[in-house]
Amino acid sequence: MRYIQFIMMMILPLKLFANLANDLECASVEGKNMILVGRIIKFIDKDEWPVSNFVLRNEDGNNYCVQFKDASNGIRWKIIYDAFLSEQDVILKTDNLHRVIGVAVIG
Repeated sequence: MRYIQFIMMMILPLKLFANLANDLECASVEGKNMILVGRIIKFIDKDEWPVSNFVLRNEDGNNYCVQFKDASNGIRWKIIYDAFLSEQDVILKTDNLHRVIGVAVIG
């Protein structure tokens, strides 16, 4: 019995680490100049990225990786972050590099 507990104690941290690693990956990106409707489900920021990325999930359950055009638009950042915290749906318009160029909160 102790052997099984030992194995479980060794596996659990590895599983948690794997989940954390996946949390730092963005979703797939499809299309260009898109209008996306859905909910922001994850913010991601890494040293090697010039701007923060986030994942939007649409009503069909598809995830999209989107980023800010630049860090200077504090109002747009606040709108998106507040929608994330309050779990409100948003409409995002993106350019051909999947950067946000417009945002609206639904509801």
